Amino acid sequence: MSHWLSLYWMWLWPALAALATLARWRAFRMARRRELLRPAGWRWLLVALAAAQTLIWLTQLAVTYSTTIELPLGGLAAIGVMLMALRAARSQAHPALRGFQRPLPRDGLELIEQERRANRVGVLRWLFPLLPALGLLLYFAASAPERWLDFALMGLILTAPLWLIPYRRQWLAPILLVPPMLILLGQAFTLRAALPLGQWSTPLTGARCTGPVKTLAAKAWCLSVFTGAVYQFDLNTGVVNQEAHVPEGARLFTLTDSSAWVQQIPARGLVRVSADGLELIRVPSAYSGAAEAEGGLWVVDVGTELTFYADGQRANVRSGDGLLNNTANVVKVSPPGEVWVGSIGGVSVLRAGQWETYDRAAGVPGAVINFAFSQEPEGATWLMWQARPGYGALSDWGVSLLTAEGVQRHLELGALTGLEAPRAEDALAVDGEGRLWFVTQSIPKREKYLGIATPTPDLSVELYSLGKFATSGPYQYGGNGLWQTSFGVVADGAGGILLYNGETQPWRHWRP
Repeated sequence: MSHWLSLYWMWLWPALAALATLARWRAFRMARRRELLRPAGWRWLLVALAAAQTLIWLTQLAVTYSTTIELPLGGLAAIGVMLMALRAARSQAHPALRGFQRPLPRDGLELIEQERRANRVGVLRWLFPLLPALGLLLYFAASAPERWLDFALMGLILTAPLWLIPYRRQWLAPILLVPPMLILLGQAFTLRAALPLGQWSTPLTGARCTGPVKTLAAKAWCLSVFTGAVYQFDLNTGVVNQEAHVPEGARLFTLTDSSAWVQQIPARGLVRVSADGLELIRVPSAYSGAAEAEGGLWVVDVGTELTFYADGQRANVRSGDGLLNNTANVVKVSPPGEVWVGSIGGVSVLRAGQWETYDRAAGVPGAVINFAFSQEPEGATWLMWQARPGYGALSDWGVSLLTAEGVQRHLELGALTGLEAPRAEDALAVDGEGRLWFVTQSIPKREKYLGIATPTPDLSVELYSLGKFATSGPYQYGGNGLWQTSFGVVADGAGGILLYNGETQPWRHWRP
Protein backbone atom coordinates (compact mmCIF):
# COMPACT_ATOMS: atom_id res chain seq x y z
CA MET A 1 0.00 0.00 0.00
CA SER A 2 2.82 2.44 0.81
CA HIS A 3 4.14 1.92 -2.73
CA TRP A 4 0.89 3.13 -4.32
CA LEU A 5 0.35 5.88 -1.79
CA SER A 6 3.78 7.31 -2.52
CA LEU A 7 3.12 7.20 -6.27
CA TYR A 8 -0.32 8.81 -5.89
CA TRP A 9 1.01 11.54 -3.64
CA MET A 10 4.10 12.40 -5.66
CA TRP A 11 2.58 12.22 -9.15
CA LEU A 12 -1.19 11.78 -9.32
CA TRP A 13 -2.16 14.48 -6.84
CA PRO A 14 -0.11 17.24 -8.54
CA ALA A 15 -1.56 16.16 -11.89
CA LEU A 16 -5.12 16.35 -10.59
CA ALA A 17 -4.35 19.71 -8.97
CA ALA A 18 -3.64 21.07 -12.45
CA LEU A 19 -7.31 20.61 -13.42
CA ALA A 20 -8.37 23.76 -11.56
CA THR A 21 -5.59 25.71 -13.26
CA LEU A 22 -6.66 24.41 -16.67
CA ALA A 23 -10.29 25.37 -15.97
CA ARG A 24 -9.33 28.94 -15.13
CA TRP A 25 -7.03 29.08 -18.19
CA ARG A 26 -9.99 28.02 -20.38
CA ALA A 27 -12.19 30.79 -18.92
CA PHE A 28 -9.51 33.42 -19.56
CA ARG A 29 -9.01 32.10 -23.09
CA MET A 30 -12.74 32.50 -23.82
CA ALA A 31 -12.64 36.04 -22.44
CA ARG A 32 -9.70 36.83 -24.68
CA ARG A 33 -11.56 35.54 -27.74
CA ARG A 34 -14.46 37.87 -26.87
CA GLU A 35 -11.92 40.69 -26.70
CA LEU A 36 -12.48 41.27 -23.00
CA LEU A 37 -8.73 40.99 -22.40
CA ARG A 38 -6.00 42.90 -24.14
CA PRO A 39 -2.87 40.95 -25.17
CA ALA A 40 -0.91 42.38 -22.23
CA GLY A 41 -3.66 41.35 -19.80
CA TRP A 42 -3.72 37.83 -21.26
CA ARG A 43 0.03 37.51 -20.72
CA TRP A 44 -0.17 38.76 -17.14
CA LEU A 45 -2.96 36.30 -16.33
CA LEU A 46 -0.89 33.44 -17.74
CA VAL A 47 1.91 34.47 -15.37
CA ALA A 48 -0.57 34.48 -12.47
CA LEU A 49 -1.83 31.00 -13.41
CA ALA A 50 1.71 29.65 -13.59
CA ALA A 51 2.44 31.15 -10.14
CA ALA A 52 -0.77 29.58 -8.73
CA GLN A 53 0.13 26.12 -10.04
CA THR A 54 3.69 26.51 -8.74
CA LEU A 55 2.25 27.44 -5.33
CA ILE A 56 0.23 24.20 -5.26
CA TRP A 57 3.22 22.03 -6.08
CA LEU A 58 5.56 23.82 -3.69
CA THR A 59 3.03 23.42 -0.88
CA GLN A 60 2.71 19.71 -1.59
CA LEU A 61 6.50 19.33 -1.45
CA ALA A 62 6.74 21.49 1.69
CA VAL A 63 4.31 19.16 3.47
CA THR A 64 6.14 16.04 2.24
CA TYR A 65 9.68 17.25 2.97
CA SER A 66 9.02 19.26 6.08
CA THR A 67 12.69 19.89 6.87
CA THR A 68 13.30 21.81 3.63
CA ILE A 69 12.87 25.52 4.20
CA GLU A 70 13.31 26.61 0.57
CA LEU A 71 9.92 25.16 -0.44
CA PRO A 72 7.64 27.38 1.74
CA LEU A 73 9.86 30.35 0.90
CA GLY A 74 9.25 29.59 -2.77
CA GLY A 75 5.51 29.39 -2.05
CA LEU A 76 5.51 32.88 -0.55
CA ALA A 77 7.40 34.15 -3.59
CA ALA A 78 4.78 32.53 -5.85
CA ILE A 79 2.01 34.36 -3.98
CA GLY A 80 3.87 37.64 -4.53
CA VAL A 81 4.20 36.98 -8.26
CA MET A 82 0.51 36.04 -8.45
CA LEU A 83 -0.58 39.29 -6.78
CA MET A 84 1.71 41.39 -8.96
CA ALA A 85 0.44 39.74 -12.16
CA LEU A 86 -3.21 40.13 -11.15
CA ARG A 87 -2.69 43.79 -10.31
CA ALA A 88 -1.14 44.36 -13.74
CA ALA A 89 -3.84 42.36 -15.57
CA ARG A 90 -6.66 44.32 -13.92
CA SER A 91 -5.86 47.45 -15.91
CA GLN A 92 -5.89 45.45 -19.15
CA ALA A 93 -9.35 43.90 -18.68
CA HIS A 94 -12.72 45.08 -19.99
CA PRO A 95 -15.17 46.39 -17.35
CA ALA A 96 -17.18 43.22 -17.91
CA LEU A 97 -14.40 41.40 -16.12
CA ARG A 98 -13.60 44.16 -13.67
CA GLY A 99 -16.99 45.08 -12.19
CA PHE A 100 -18.63 48.52 -11.83
CA GLN A 101 -16.29 51.36 -11.08
CA ARG A 102 -17.96 54.34 -12.82
CA PRO A 103 -21.09 55.10 -14.92
CA LEU A 104 -20.89 53.43 -18.31
CA PRO A 105 -22.70 54.05 -21.62
CA ARG A 106 -25.76 51.96 -22.39
CA ASP A 107 -23.94 49.57 -24.70
CA GLY A 108 -21.31 48.93 -22.00
CA LEU A 109 -24.04 48.05 -19.48
CA GLU A 110 -25.70 45.68 -21.96
CA LEU A 111 -22.35 44.00 -22.67
CA ILE A 112 -21.73 43.49 -18.98
CA GLU A 113 -25.17 41.94 -18.53
CA GLN A 114 -24.62 39.61 -21.47
CA GLU A 115 -21.27 38.48 -20.03
CA ARG A 116 -22.84 37.90 -16.63
CA ARG A 117 -25.54 35.69 -18.15
CA ALA A 118 -22.96 33.83 -20.22
CA ASN A 119 -20.72 33.20 -17.21
CA ARG A 120 -23.42 32.47 -14.65
CA VAL A 121 -22.49 29.08 -13.14
CA GLY A 122 -23.53 27.22 -10.05
CA VAL A 123 -21.33 26.45 -7.07
CA LEU A 124 -20.96 22.77 -8.02
CA ARG A 125 -19.76 23.63 -11.50
CA TRP A 126 -17.28 26.07 -10.00
CA LEU A 127 -15.93 23.35 -7.68
CA PHE A 128 -15.98 20.59 -10.28
CA PRO A 129 -12.31 20.95 -11.37
CA LEU A 130 -11.26 20.66 -7.70
CA LEU A 131 -13.17 17.50 -6.86
CA PRO A 132 -10.62 14.86 -8.07
CA ALA A 133 -7.70 16.43 -6.21
CA LEU A 134 -9.80 17.20 -3.11
CA GLY A 135 -11.09 13.63 -3.06
CA LEU A 136 -7.57 12.21 -3.12
CA LEU A 137 -6.55 14.72 -0.46
CA LEU A 138 -9.38 13.48 1.77
CA TYR A 139 -8.12 9.93 1.27
CA PHE A 140 -4.66 10.97 2.43
CA ALA A 141 -6.19 12.79 5.39
CA ALA A 142 -8.04 9.61 6.40
CA SER A 143 -4.74 7.68 6.16
CA ALA A 144 -2.92 10.17 8.42
CA PRO A 145 -5.54 11.99 10.55
CA GLU A 146 -2.88 13.46 12.84
CA ARG A 147 -1.82 15.75 9.97
CA TRP A 148 -5.27 17.30 9.45
CA LEU A 149 -3.90 20.86 9.62
CA ASP A 150 -1.44 20.24 6.78
CA PHE A 151 -4.16 18.78 4.59
CA ALA A 152 -6.60 21.58 5.41
CA LEU A 153 -3.99 24.12 4.32
CA MET A 154 -3.37 22.19 1.13
CA GLY A 155 -7.09 22.10 0.38
CA LEU A 156 -7.20 25.89 0.79
CA ILE A 157 -4.19 26.47 -1.45
CA LEU A 158 -5.63 24.10 -4.05
CA THR A 159 -8.32 26.72 -4.78
CA ALA A 160 -5.73 29.38 -5.66
CA PRO A 161 -6.25 29.25 -9.48
CA LEU A 162 -10.01 29.75 -9.12
CA TRP A 163 -9.43 32.98 -7.22
CA LEU A 164 -7.72 34.60 -10.19
CA ILE A 165 -10.63 36.85 -11.22
CA PRO A 166 -9.71 40.46 -12.06
CA TYR A 167 -12.91 41.93 -10.55
CA ARG A 168 -12.71 45.10 -8.53
CA ARG A 169 -10.67 44.43 -5.36
CA GLN A 170 -11.02 40.66 -5.75
CA TRP A 171 -7.44 40.47 -6.92
CA LEU A 172 -6.61 40.83 -3.21
CA ALA A 173 -8.19 37.43 -2.47
CA PRO A 174 -4.87 35.49 -2.88
CA ILE A 175 -3.59 37.35 0.18
CA LEU A 176 -5.62 34.79 2.15
CA LEU A 177 -3.03 32.23 1.06
CA VAL A 178 -0.27 33.98 3.00
CA PRO A 179 -1.23 32.66 6.51
CA PRO A 180 -1.04 28.96 5.58
CA MET A 181 2.29 29.51 3.84
CA LEU A 182 3.55 31.26 6.97
CA ILE A 183 2.47 28.25 9.03
CA LEU A 184 4.40 25.92 6.72
CA LEU A 185 7.35 28.29 6.88
CA GLY A 186 7.26 28.27 10.67
CA GLN A 187 7.14 24.47 10.67
CA ALA A 188 10.15 24.35 8.35
CA PHE A 189 12.08 26.78 10.57
CA THR A 190 11.28 24.72 13.66
CA LEU A 191 12.28 21.39 12.14
CA ARG A 192 15.33 22.87 10.47
CA ALA A 193 16.49 24.09 13.85
CA ALA A 194 16.10 20.57 15.23
CA LEU A 195 17.18 18.28 12.38
CA PRO A 196 19.80 18.41 9.65
CA LEU A 197 18.28 19.94 6.55
CA GLY A 198 17.19 17.22 4.17
CA GLN A 199 14.40 15.10 2.79
CA TRP A 200 12.74 12.02 4.25
CA SER A 201 11.24 9.32 2.08
CA THR A 202 10.09 5.72 2.18
CA PRO A 203 11.60 3.82 -0.77
CA LEU A 204 9.29 1.80 -2.95
CA THR A 205 10.57 -1.49 -1.60
CA GLY A 206 9.66 -0.50 1.94
CA ALA A 207 6.20 -2.01 1.49
CA ARG A 208 7.51 -5.49 0.71
CA CYS A 209 10.47 -5.59 3.09
CA THR A 210 9.80 -4.16 6.53
CA GLY A 211 12.74 -5.57 8.47
CA PRO A 212 16.25 -4.30 9.24
CA VAL A 213 18.34 -2.93 6.39
CA LYS A 214 22.08 -3.02 5.66
CA THR A 215 23.66 -0.96 2.92
CA LEU A 216 26.86 -0.84 0.91
CA ALA A 217 27.32 1.90 -1.69
CA ALA A 218 23.98 2.33 -3.50
CA LYS A 219 22.89 -1.26 -2.83
CA ALA A 220 20.83 -2.34 0.14
CA TRP A 221 19.88 -5.71 1.61
CA CYS A 222 16.74 -6.31 3.59
CA LEU A 223 15.47 -9.37 5.46
CA SER A 224 11.82 -9.93 6.31
CA VAL A 225 11.90 -11.78 9.61
CA PHE A 226 8.34 -13.04 9.09
CA THR A 227 8.81 -14.71 5.73
CA GLY A 228 12.58 -15.24 5.62
CA ALA A 229 12.72 -13.41 2.28
CA VAL A 230 15.97 -11.59 1.49
CA TYR A 231 16.03 -8.73 -1.01
CA GLN A 232 18.90 -6.86 -2.59
CA PHE A 233 17.82 -3.64 -4.28
CA ASP A 234 19.07 -0.30 -5.57
CA LEU A 235 18.46 2.60 -3.19
CA ASN A 236 18.02 5.14 -5.96
CA THR A 237 15.54 3.24 -8.12
CA GLY A 238 14.00 0.69 -5.73
CA VAL A 239 14.63 -2.06 -8.31
CA VAL A 240 15.06 -5.49 -6.72
CA ASN A 241 18.16 -7.19 -8.15
CA GLN A 242 18.19 -10.37 -6.05
CA GLU A 243 15.54 -12.20 -4.08
CA ALA A 244 15.91 -15.40 -2.07
CA HIS A 245 14.33 -17.30 0.81
CA VAL A 246 16.42 -18.32 3.84
CA PRO A 247 14.65 -20.80 6.16
CA GLU A 248 14.62 -19.55 9.76
CA GLY A 249 16.41 -16.36 8.78
CA ALA A 250 16.86 -14.23 11.90
CA ARG A 251 19.01 -11.25 10.94
CA LEU A 252 21.34 -9.84 8.34
CA PHE A 253 24.81 -10.63 9.62
CA THR A 254 27.07 -8.84 7.16
CA LEU A 255 27.37 -8.18 3.44
CA THR A 256 29.62 -7.30 0.50
CA ASP A 257 28.96 -5.77 -2.92
CA SER A 258 27.57 -9.01 -4.33
CA SER A 259 26.46 -11.17 -1.39
CA ALA A 260 24.99 -11.12 2.10
CA TRP A 261 25.28 -13.41 5.10
CA VAL A 262 22.05 -14.22 6.94
CA GLN A 263 22.10 -15.73 10.43
CA GLN A 264 19.68 -18.55 11.13
CA ILE A 265 17.84 -19.48 14.32
CA PRO A 266 18.07 -21.84 16.15
CA ALA A 267 21.02 -23.44 14.37
CA ARG A 268 23.02 -20.18 14.49
CA GLY A 269 24.54 -21.00 11.14
CA LEU A 270 25.24 -18.45 8.44
CA VAL A 271 23.79 -18.62 4.93
CA ARG A 272 25.57 -16.75 2.16
CA VAL A 273 23.08 -15.30 -0.35
CA SER A 274 24.40 -14.34 -3.79
CA ALA A 275 23.49 -14.53 -7.46
CA ASP A 276 24.86 -18.10 -7.42
CA GLY A 277 22.31 -19.23 -4.82
CA LEU A 278 22.55 -20.13 -1.12
CA GLU A 279 25.65 -21.44 0.65
CA LEU A 280 25.58 -22.66 4.28
CA ILE A 281 28.58 -21.81 6.46
CA ARG A 282 28.74 -23.49 9.87
CA VAL A 283 29.74 -20.71 12.26
CA PRO A 284 28.86 -21.44 15.88
CA SER A 285 27.62 -18.69 18.22
CA ALA A 286 28.34 -15.78 15.90
CA TYR A 287 27.82 -12.43 17.61
CA SER A 288 29.40 -9.82 15.32
CA GLY A 289 30.88 -10.15 11.86
CA ALA A 290 32.31 -8.41 8.82
CA ALA A 291 33.00 -9.64 5.30
CA GLU A 292 35.86 -8.74 3.00
CA ALA A 293 35.38 -8.03 -0.68
CA GLU A 294 37.57 -11.06 -1.51
CA GLY A 295 35.20 -13.38 0.36
CA GLY A 296 36.88 -13.70 3.75
CA LEU A 297 34.65 -13.54 6.83
CA TRP A 298 35.62 -12.17 10.26
CA VAL A 299 33.47 -13.37 13.17
CA VAL A 300 33.34 -12.49 16.87
CA ASP A 301 31.55 -15.23 18.83
CA VAL A 302 29.70 -14.94 22.13
CA GLY A 303 32.94 -15.87 23.93
CA THR A 304 34.54 -12.62 22.57
CA GLU A 305 36.98 -14.55 20.40
CA LEU A 306 37.90 -13.49 16.86
CA THR A 307 37.93 -16.02 14.00
CA PHE A 308 38.68 -15.66 10.29
CA TYR A 309 36.93 -17.90 7.70
CA ALA A 310 38.17 -18.24 4.11
CA ASP A 311 38.08 -21.01 1.48
CA GLY A 312 36.42 -23.43 3.86
CA GLN A 313 39.13 -22.96 6.51
CA ARG A 314 39.03 -21.17 9.84
CA ALA A 315 41.80 -19.50 11.79
CA ASN A 316 41.69 -18.11 15.31
CA VAL A 317 43.25 -14.66 15.68
CA ARG A 318 44.82 -13.87 19.05
CA SER A 319 47.17 -11.41 20.70
CA GLY A 320 50.13 -13.45 19.47
CA ASP A 321 49.07 -12.57 15.92
CA GLY A 322 49.14 -8.86 16.64
CA LEU A 323 45.78 -8.14 18.33
CA LEU A 324 45.68 -5.80 21.30
CA ASN A 325 44.31 -8.59 23.48
CA ASN A 326 42.27 -11.80 23.30
CA THR A 327 38.86 -10.17 23.72
CA ALA A 328 36.71 -8.69 20.96
CA ASN A 329 33.40 -6.85 21.14
CA VAL A 330 32.87 -5.94 17.49
CA VAL A 331 34.56 -6.35 14.10
CA LYS A 332 33.93 -4.24 11.00
CA VAL A 333 35.56 -3.69 7.62
CA SER A 334 36.04 -0.04 6.63
CA PRO A 335 35.38 1.26 3.09
CA PRO A 336 39.13 1.06 2.20
CA GLY A 337 39.12 -2.62 3.28
CA GLU A 338 40.78 -2.32 6.69
CA VAL A 339 39.66 -4.67 9.48
CA TRP A 340 38.73 -2.90 12.72
CA VAL A 341 38.33 -4.84 15.98
CA GLY A 342 37.02 -3.24 19.15
CA SER A 343 37.94 -4.87 22.44
CA ILE A 344 38.04 -4.22 26.17
CA GLY A 345 41.39 -2.45 25.97
CA GLY A 346 40.88 -0.42 22.81
CA VAL A 347 41.19 -0.89 19.03
CA SER A 348 43.11 -3.19 16.68
CA VAL A 349 43.33 -2.28 12.97
CA LEU A 350 44.61 -4.57 10.21
CA ARG A 351 46.31 -2.42 7.56
CA ALA A 352 48.36 -3.88 4.69
CA GLY A 353 48.69 -7.19 6.53
CA GLN A 354 49.90 -5.63 9.81
CA TRP A 355 47.97 -5.02 13.02
CA GLU A 356 48.06 -1.55 14.60
CA THR A 357 46.65 -0.98 18.09
CA TYR A 358 45.23 1.93 20.10
CA ASP A 359 44.85 1.47 23.85
CA ARG A 360 44.13 3.61 26.91
CA ALA A 361 47.59 5.15 26.67
CA ALA A 362 46.78 6.23 23.11
CA GLY A 363 43.64 8.03 24.28
CA VAL A 364 40.87 5.40 24.05
CA PRO A 365 38.59 6.12 27.07
CA GLY A 366 37.19 2.59 27.51
CA ALA A 367 36.09 -0.64 25.90
CA VAL A 368 35.26 -0.04 22.22
CA ILE A 369 31.83 -1.50 21.39
CA ASN A 370 31.19 -0.09 17.89
CA PHE A 371 32.60 1.79 14.91
CA ALA A 372 31.24 4.19 12.32
CA PHE A 373 33.29 5.15 9.30
CA SER A 374 33.18 8.44 7.44
CA GLN A 375 31.77 8.26 3.93
CA GLU A 376 34.76 10.26 2.71
CA PRO A 377 37.77 8.17 1.56
CA GLU A 378 40.18 9.79 4.02
CA GLY A 379 37.65 10.65 6.70
CA ALA A 380 37.85 10.00 10.42
CA THR A 381 36.51 6.97 12.27
CA TRP A 382 34.07 7.28 15.15
CA LEU A 383 34.58 4.99 18.15
CA MET A 384 31.75 4.20 20.53
CA TRP A 385 33.17 3.18 23.87
CA GLN A 386 31.95 2.05 27.26
CA ALA A 387 34.07 2.95 30.28
CA ARG A 388 35.25 0.55 32.92
CA PRO A 389 33.38 0.68 36.24
CA GLY A 390 36.18 2.71 37.82
CA TYR A 391 36.22 5.32 35.08
CA GLY A 392 33.33 7.26 36.55
CA ALA A 393 29.73 6.66 37.56
CA LEU A 394 28.31 9.11 35.01
CA SER A 395 30.89 8.80 32.24
CA ASP A 396 29.87 5.26 31.36
CA TRP A 397 29.82 5.58 27.55
CA GLY A 398 30.45 7.99 24.73
CA VAL A 399 32.04 8.53 21.33
CA SER A 400 35.46 9.68 20.13
CA LEU A 401 37.07 10.57 16.82
CA LEU A 402 40.07 8.61 15.57
CA THR A 403 42.05 10.42 12.88
CA ALA A 404 45.56 10.14 11.49
CA GLU A 405 46.72 12.12 14.54
CA GLY A 406 45.23 9.56 16.92
CA VAL A 407 42.22 9.43 19.26
CA GLN A 408 40.83 12.87 20.05
CA ARG A 409 37.71 14.87 20.88
CA HIS A 410 35.80 12.68 23.32
CA LEU A 411 32.09 13.14 24.00
CA GLU A 412 30.81 11.50 27.20
CA LEU A 413 27.22 10.82 26.23
CA GLY A 414 26.36 8.86 29.35
CA ALA A 415 27.06 11.86 31.56
CA LEU A 416 25.47 14.26 29.09
CA THR A 417 22.22 12.47 28.31
CA GLY A 418 21.64 9.89 31.02
CA LEU A 419 20.75 7.41 28.27
CA GLU A 420 21.71 3.79 27.90
CA ALA A 421 24.73 2.78 25.83
CA PRO A 422 23.55 1.45 22.44
CA ARG A 423 24.41 -2.24 22.13
CA ALA A 424 23.02 -2.89 18.63
CA GLU A 425 25.61 -3.27 15.90
CA ASP A 426 23.68 -0.84 13.67
CA ALA A 427 23.43 1.80 16.37
CA LEU A 428 25.49 4.49 14.67
CA ALA A 429 26.44 5.75 11.22
CA VAL A 430 28.06 8.82 9.63
CA ASP A 431 26.42 11.03 6.99
CA GLY A 432 28.05 12.94 4.16
CA GLU A 433 28.68 15.99 6.38
CA GLY A 434 30.70 13.95 8.88
CA ARG A 435 27.93 13.99 11.51
CA LEU A 436 27.41 10.91 13.64
CA TRP A 437 23.84 9.58 13.90
CA PHE A 438 23.17 7.17 16.76
CA VAL A 439 20.12 5.53 18.31
CA THR A 440 19.68 4.74 21.98
CA GLN A 441 17.07 4.54 24.70
CA SER A 442 16.40 5.99 28.13
CA ILE A 443 16.52 4.17 31.44
CA PRO A 444 14.20 2.77 32.75
CA LYS A 445 11.34 3.87 30.44
CA ARG A 446 13.00 2.49 27.30
CA GLU A 447 11.99 5.55 25.31
CA LYS A 448 13.81 5.66 21.98
CA TYR A 449 16.08 8.54 21.00
CA LEU A 450 17.89 9.63 17.87
CA GLY A 451 21.12 11.51 18.49
CA ILE A 452 23.24 13.55 16.06
CA ALA A 453 26.80 14.52 17.03
CA THR A 454 28.54 17.23 14.99
CA PRO A 455 32.37 17.04 14.75
CA THR A 456 32.96 20.54 16.07
CA PRO A 457 35.93 21.15 18.38
CA ASP A 458 33.70 20.44 21.38
CA LEU A 459 31.62 17.68 19.66
CA SER A 460 28.14 19.19 20.06
CA VAL A 461 25.20 16.78 20.16
CA GLU A 462 21.43 17.04 19.69
CA LEU A 463 18.87 14.47 20.86
CA TYR A 464 15.39 13.89 19.42
CA SER A 465 12.91 11.78 21.31
CA LEU A 466 9.79 9.88 20.31
CA GLY A 467 7.03 12.23 19.17
CA LYS A 468 9.37 15.16 18.44
CA PHE A 469 10.92 13.80 15.28
CA ALA A 470 8.96 14.22 12.04
CA THR A 471 9.99 11.74 9.39
CA SER A 472 8.23 12.10 6.07
CA GLY A 473 5.09 12.64 4.04
CA PRO A 474 1.41 11.96 4.48
CA TYR A 475 1.74 8.19 4.11
CA GLN A 476 4.12 7.85 7.04
CA TYR A 477 3.76 5.02 9.54
CA GLY A 478 3.49 5.20 13.28
CA GLY A 479 2.48 8.84 13.60
CA ASN A 480 4.89 11.76 13.56
CA GLY A 481 7.58 10.21 15.73
CA LEU A 482 10.13 7.46 15.89
CA TRP A 483 9.03 3.90 16.37
CA GLN A 484 8.31 2.68 19.84
CA THR A 485 10.27 -0.53 19.32
CA SER A 486 13.92 -1.14 18.54
CA PHE A 487 15.50 0.50 15.53
CA GLY A 488 18.88 1.05 13.91
CA VAL A 489 20.70 3.47 11.63
CA VAL A 490 22.99 2.79 8.66
CA ALA A 491 24.67 4.95 6.01
CA ASP A 492 23.52 4.73 2.40
CA GLY A 493 27.01 5.27 0.99
CA ALA A 494 26.06 8.53 -0.74
CA GLY A 495 25.83 10.96 2.17
CA GLY A 496 22.40 9.86 3.42
CA ILE A 497 21.14 7.85 6.35
CA LEU A 498 18.59 5.03 6.69
CA LEU A 499 16.60 4.48 9.87
CA TYR A 500 14.93 1.11 10.25
CA ASN A 501 12.64 -0.55 12.72
CA GLY A 502 13.68 -3.90 14.12
CA GLU A 503 10.23 -5.43 14.05
CA THR A 504 7.26 -4.64 11.83
CA GLN A 505 7.56 -1.04 10.67
CA PRO A 506 9.24 -0.03 7.40
CA TRP A 507 12.41 1.97 7.13
CA ARG A 508 12.96 5.57 6.05
CA HIS A 509 15.66 7.26 4.02
CA TRP A 510 17.16 10.68 4.78
CA ARG A 511 18.96 12.55 2.03
CA PRO A 512 20.85 15.79 2.68
